[in-house]
Amino acid sequence: MAQSARVPDGLVDLVARRLWAVGEPTRVRLVLMLEDREASVQELADELGATHQRVSKHLRLLQGEGILARRSEGNAARYTVSDFTVPRLVEQVAAAVTGRIEELAELAQLDDRADAA
Repeated sequence: MAQSARVPDGLVDLVARRLWAVGEPTRVRLVLMLEDREASVQELADELGATHQRVSKHLRLLQGEGILARRSEGNAARYTVSDFTVPRLVEQVAAAVTGRIEELAELAQLDDRADAA
């Protein structure tokens, strides 16, 4: 089995699980929303235009994976990012995607110019 010098084979499954945990658009949004603040399920649901139940399910998953921290406040729970490598990873992937979009746009323009000539 191939092994990376930077990612030991024994960690590959754990890395894949962490990537899976943030591999859903609502969970990406939640991580980015909670990077610099703490918020309740209802506050997040209102901002996302999603149901309390749906947001709560995603928050529990992210907390279970160690990406978010949960703090009880009376009858409510408040969440915030606990693993800041995850928002950094999201930002790196977004930058790579943006770069790829720009490359494809340039190729499309070149193709259009070639067709016009």
